[in-house]
Amino acid sequence: GHASSELFHAISAEAVRRGLGGFNPQELSNTVWAFAKAGHASSELFSAISAEAVRRRLGGFNPQDLSNTAWAFATAGHASSELFHAISAEAVRRRLGGFNPQELSNTAWAFATANHASPELFKAISAEAVRRGLGGFNPQELSNTAWAFSTARHASSELFSAILAEAVRRRLSGFSPQHLSNTAWAFAVGHASSELFSAISAEAARRGVGDFTEQELSNTAWAFATAGHPSPELFHAISAEAVRRGLGGFNLQDLSNTAWAFAVLNPPSADELFGT
Repeated sequence: GHASSELFHAISAEAVRRGLGGFNPQELSNTVWAFAKAGHASSELFSAISAEAVRRRLGGFNPQDLSNTAWAFATAGHASSELFHAISAEAVRRRLGGFNPQELSNTAWAFATANHASPELFKAISAEAVRRGLGGFNPQELSNTAWAFSTARHASSELFSAILAEAVRRRLSGFSPQHLSNTAWAFAVGHASSELFSAISAEAARRGVGDFTEQELSNTAWAFATAGHPSPELFHAISAEAVRRGLGGFNLQDLSNTAWAFAVLNPPSADELFGT
């Protein structure tokens, strides 16, 4: 957590100068993870690591190395179709048996974020997650997995049904505002569920929505409207919170999506919101 642009620049330059042949798979993976985590862009280093990993055909990469590498390239926004293709092929070849819930979730998230279509990989992740059951997935992993499959437009009714059952069983315990918002968005796009939307509405109303960001308020309202699930109590809470904040933190997309959602469902609180 210590920002040091000069140090990261020096590490990148030295690694590229030497070449990466002496790095083992964990070192390659940890390096790109660190640069992505620190938000330090280095296209030369990422290109070199991608080339080296593909040259080795990912030999020696364990599930964590594969998952962290995909996550890092997606987070850094460094497109490498050849690398993602290689990771997908290797993960499918291994049948994901050694992947833990975090690695399954992060891999799906990375491929969706990078907009790299891989139907075989998503099919394999879905099958493996359903086979094991989702009891070992934490709220972030459940939410991110649902988000990834919806974003990638990969239909998997079995997976969404399993996520629904697990989330409802836990009564959404441990779900942060972001998890609630992302889950609602994912199910609205891919697998509408009255039971889940009722549970999200009840949980959000119980906690209040003061901790939701503007995007989370907007996305939640959009999801409920898209799913055609009216929830006057939730929309009243969203409207009151938006009015209290004065809408100053809402960007144009947030404003547009929120207005659209309130117009579609037309709850009693719409008048107060539209008058702001």
